[in-house]
Amino acid sequence: MNLKKISKLSTLFFLVSLVSCGTPAKEKTDKLFPKLSSSISLGEMIEDITTSASSALYNAENVINCSGMSGNYGKNHTHSSLSPRETMFLTQPNQKENYLDLTLNKSIQLGHLYIYNYNNFAKIDCSVKTFELYYSYDGSTFYSFDNKTHELSSNEGKTDCTYSLIDGKEYLDLEGLTAKVIRLKFKENFGGKNYGLSEVRLFAYRPDVKTGNAISPTLYNTLKVSYPSIYENIINNSGMSEVNSADAKMSNDPSTMVKSKRTELVIDLKGNYPLSKILFYNYNEPNQLDCGVKDLTISFSIDGKNYDIKNNLIINKASGTDKEDVSTTLELDNINAQFVKLNFNSNYGGSEYGLSEVKFIIGTGYACERNTELTGMLSNYNGWSGADGIFGVRLNGNQSIGFDHNTFFNFSDTYFGDVNPINKHRSNFVMNNNSFAYFNDNQINYVTDYEYLKAQKMESRSLADCFYWLGDGTVIGNYYYVSALYIAKEGVLGFTQKGEDLIRFDIVDGKIDFSTKKEFIDTNTNKLSYISKDSNLSIIFGSAIFENTKEAGALNPDGYIYNFGYRDDKNASYSRGLVVSRVKAEEIEDFSKYEYLSDSGWQDDITKTIPLIDRVSCEMSVTEVNNPNSPYYGKFVLTYEKDTIGNEICVAYADRLGDKFNESRTVFTILDRDCINNVSNYNAKMHPTLSTDNCYVISYNLNESQSGVNNFNADVYRPRFLNLKECI
Repeated sequence: MNLKKISKLSTLFFLVSLVSCGTPAKEKTDKLFPKLSSSISLGEMIEDITTSASSALYNAENVINCSGMSGNYGKNHTHSSLSPRETMFLTQPNQKENYLDLTLNKSIQLGHLYIYNYNNFAKIDCSVKTFELYYSYDGSTFYSFDNKTHELSSNEGKTDCTYSLIDGKEYLDLEGLTAKVIRLKFKENFGGKNYGLSEVRLFAYRPDVKTGNAISPTLYNTLKVSYPSIYENIINNSGMSEVNSADAKMSNDPSTMVKSKRTELVIDLKGNYPLSKILFYNYNEPNQLDCGVKDLTISFSIDGKNYDIKNNLIINKASGTDKEDVSTTLELDNINAQFVKLNFNSNYGGSEYGLSEVKFIIGTGYACERNTELTGMLSNYNGWSGADGIFGVRLNGNQSIGFDHNTFFNFSDTYFGDVNPINKHRSNFVMNNNSFAYFNDNQINYVTDYEYLKAQKMESRSLADCFYWLGDGTVIGNYYYVSALYIAKEGVLGFTQKGEDLIRFDIVDGKIDFSTKKEFIDTNTNKLSYISKDSNLSIIFGSAIFENTKEAGALNPDGYIYNFGYRDDKNASYSRGLVVSRVKAEEIEDFSKYEYLSDSGWQDDITKTIPLIDRVSCEMSVTEVNNPNSPYYGKFVLTYEKDTIGNEICVAYADRLGDKFNESRTVFTILDRDCINNVSNYNAKMHPTLSTDNCYVISYNLNESQSGVNNFNADVYRPRFLNLKECI
């Protein structure tokens, strides 16, 4: 098969088709997009964008290259007015026409648009005051998005500027519009001779994840397989009457379809979803209906490697009408998938294989997808720029799901320094072994006074060249207790755990008073950890804490603090087993009161702990499901990464604390290693303080598996977040 020839033919067909779209119009055509849908939540930030402008005194690329920004991928970052004006975009003065074009590498569905207005002190009057929004499929024919003139607020020369308000709102919702080019046509400024912007962030459309809604997927491009951008037409809702409905109609415009000699497509759902049905709209160009796929094989995968073949499916031939109904519906029994592979076996006699659209409908069960907003919040380019591990608690003591979103985070090894916003290289950095942050009102505030943290460095034990890594913590009364893993700088990996202690801080006026640090050293009792002299047996706690107390919001409190950890036994048949200890909340400082779950029940010998499930990670979480509408109400969910370092994030359930966990399932397969070479994924856990009744927030970490990656890519070595949703 000559792939280059096929690619050229497909591109030629696409360009010819676009010529037939007609003359430029000032409004959307009912034929292509009569009904759009609001984007409920923030989708992924679109990075693969090029820019052009009617004129440029300062480069138009500055609005998408993150120059002057405090971080990347999120909506809550700020743009500094102290950065040189050459890091912003400004048109030439006194131009008759002024506009900015954002060109994507493919036509996709668009969600939220955020704009950071021009904020250079010398030319603040050049900030854009009003603009019109247009879109295009080809960059030459433009349509008005809504026939409106939009108002943009001025940044008024503030030092650190957030996004500007659009018509008094945070963002402009593009409602699932499918386009390749977005044009901002400037109408007024605040009195200057030029028009300027600091940054523009465009996010992909993300529909609400619930039973009966459609998914917004993409094609799975890998190092071995890539698709021309036109193939996105199969799954980008181009030509559809509705973007999020199983009742949508398909137009007969060939520019919204795909046909080629390619016989296989892999579709990335961008998350793990339960599927109730798949809708196939066959190729619908009136004079090319024979190119429609007749017989195809469909298979499913959660990891993009191992596929389960469902069956062969016959796709009915399309009729060529301008409002075509679905050709064939494949009913599914809520099968979970992150990837769907389509193999075309035959068509209706044409020379190519064609489809108009494939829609995936959410069923019932668990859906897991990326949380763009939280991931973006922890991208920071000055001071705190990344860290290992992440544990969170509410300092008011209530740790249940859905109470509020005020969270105190602790991290372990942490980068403090600068990040080049364009190439993302870390520079002028130091690394501290722990750090902290407050999350309030959708903002992250880091404890970034490095010299102060250095003075508070937790190294009270007598061994030289050792330090603490921080595990899970808990709040009891006005105290914050945190597990402190005692680490020596030795061994094959450059670190070896020697023991574990407990550290206490006072909570004063809702904040941690770091000056009150008190250490409870477990040097001789072996109550918080146990490491045999031959290192064949290691038992470490502090991996996950569950407070089964009334103050913490537990459903059936017994007053105990349950501390989960792991057991590594080189002589056992299991691999890294989950173990648990407990102590009354008021006795947490008295190590003699600690109990451990064994075959004979709760007892005081740490070495007799039994595994409740195996193949767990060093950091994880145990959370009580408190949503009465959930089928798992009252149960305890363990969230972990299988085999510590891998790419499978799993959950398992127990009816009661101390029961073995079962029903283990993979809820998400991490693919960051596919796009970032030499990176490992680990430390998955659920965060009840960031979650709601039916949407559970999970984090995991990225770290270099080859030395130097962390320094040259600030997107590595910081937490990523997912949403695990119950579709009932």
